[in-house]
Amino acid sequence: MTDAAITGEPFRIASCLAKAVSVYFAHFVSFNAMGLLVLVPGSIVLLMFFGNLLAGLGPALLTAEGRLHATPLTAVGFLAALVAVVALEYLLIATVVCGTAQYLQGNAAPAAAALAQGLKHGVAITGLAALTTLLVGAGLLLLVVPGIVIALMLSVAVPVLMVEGRGVRASLARSRQLTAGLRWPLLGVFAAAVAGCMALITLVTLPFDFLLPQDGPITLIGAILEMAAQLFTTVFLAVVVAVAYHELRAAKDGVSTAPLAGALA
Repeated sequence: MTDAAITGEPFRIASCLAKAVSVYFAHFVSFNAMGLLVLVPGSIVLLMFFGNLLAGLGPALLTAEGRLHATPLTAVGFLAALVAVVALEYLLIATVVCGTAQYLQGNAAPAAAALAQGLKHGVAITGLAALTTLLVGAGLLLLVVPGIVIALMLSVAVPVLMVEGRGVRASLARSRQLTAGLRWPLLGVFAAAVAGCMALITLVTLPFDFLLPQDGPITLIGAILEMAAQLFTTVFLAVVVAVAYHELRAAKDGVSTAPLAGALA
């Protein structure tokens, strides 16, 4: 049997997105609480370690003529910051995967318990973040398209790590196997989800940016609403990854994550 063989239910874009929306709103409070637990402390730590680097990144990487120029130290610092950002996003995905797998089994998934499961795999998640950042980054340097293909190949590595208990390299290989033959519809799922999230953020911020007076209270309200929209969309995209993994398992293996959810308990 080849990696592209589909032995179970067909993978459908509309079905995957509909299930992601259903899962997200069924656990709207708990999933966004997970997002707060991960993103707020994580962002503070990132700013503490990389704030000065990121603030001076433009002048450090670009010359006055706009040409790319970076010292080895700056390049290493930028790569470390990028890996840290990806690791934070992966921790959120890992946390949401725990909640999604339990939900699809019919169980509740408290935010703190799901986060504890994600943190338990923190070293492996950081390893995944480092490898995928390097691989996708190298692919993007090769005329962009290879980077997109690699990103799709590795897109469900975090759910594999969390649900199937595989190591870093085995999770990457398993993600490649699960997505083989289904990367076009998977691209459709992610593209539609990202487009919807961008549209929501635009709808929230547009009135405050162009239509309403820019005074103190209105600006503050606009900033709060924008941060809330960023939280909701970031968490929703993590749910999309978790549900996409569930649907890929159903298509490739003929099983769902429900029998495996006990491993997350």
